[in-house]
Amino acid sequence: MKRIYAAAAALLISFAGFGTASADDISADVLTYNGQTKVATAQGNVVIHANEGATMTGASGEYHFEDGSAYLTGGVHYVKGTSTMSADTVHVLGDKTILGTGSVDLYDGEGQRTVRGDQVTYNPDTGYSKVDGNGYVSTPDGSLTAPLIEGNAKEIRFTASGGVQFQSETHQLTGSGDQAVYTKSPDKEDGKVVLTGNAHAVQNGNAFDGPELIFELSDNFVQTRGRSTLVITNTNSASGAAQ
Repeated sequence: MKRIYAAAAALLISFAGFGTASADDISADVLTYNGQTKVATAQGNVVIHANEGATMTGASGEYHFEDGSAYLTGGVHYVKGTSTMSADTVHVLGDKTILGTGSVDLYDGEGQRTVRGDQVTYNPDTGYSKVDGNGYVSTPDGSLTAPLIEGNAKEIRFTASGGVQFQSETHQLTGSGDQAVYTKSPDKEDGKVVLTGNAHAVQNGNAFDGPELIFELSDNFVQTRGRSTLVITNTNSASGAAQ
């Protein structure tokens, strides 16, 4: 196994609370460097150690010195503290945007957030996030499942579309619709879910149907917009308004 010490060659890997990691050393069975293209290629048992305590592994990859982009494939796994990421391939662009493809699974232990999907895009500077294909995002408030989930992890605003399922054991709430918008102020307990398009939800046994359903999670307040139906089976636990 060969090793390259590349303090000047930064491999930028981040997601939500992961932070930015710069490559301290890269090791692999075979390492090559093209002086004309300024690209380092690693093959076989690639291990990247970061000076911030992160470790990234994969079967093969390459690093582009010109723009700081990197590519790693073959059972990619990333660990830093309580945060982990796994994917078939990971591509880090020059603007720090991270593109994970194939069975992507991200977990931020500090924020207790999980993101899964066929393809995940994230930029740690802007907070832009996108999960495309079998999307799943969970927080302590609950979870969203949809073919497409897009939003901003820093502002904590996600829009799920294409047929959405929402579930929260904490708030005893399940819901579905064509689209869902989840918002929450950072460091505040004010989570809000808006279901639109054939929206249906059940909370504490009470059912809500309408064009738009709004759930204020902090106080379990439910509001409907448009012609709606409310079926109450539990009069002791639900608040709601039907309009």
